[in-house]
Amino acid sequence: ESKNSSQHNQSRKAHRNGIKKPKTSRYPSLNGTDPKFRRNHRHALHGNMKALVRSKFRDRRRRLRHMTYKMLTHLTEGAKGGQA
Repeated sequence: ESKNSSQHNQSRKAHRNGIKKPKTSRYPSLNGTDPKFRRNHRHALHGNMKALVRSKFRDRRRRLRHMTYKMLTHLTEGAKGGQA
């Protein structure tokens, strides 16, 4: 007769290096979730990122324009004051 299985020594072997819990990831995989949800989630994340970058760029451009305007007005006022 053939020997099919034996549990002898298996527990000792398992505990030699310790039985550890599986490592959990910070963000669980979205594999197997609803495709419609995943698509919307992706657009929500990256759409907001694009809008944020765009608004930062607009704000920076507005500040630069304002600074140049202030500098020009300051220079023209200084030139007028020197002539009088």
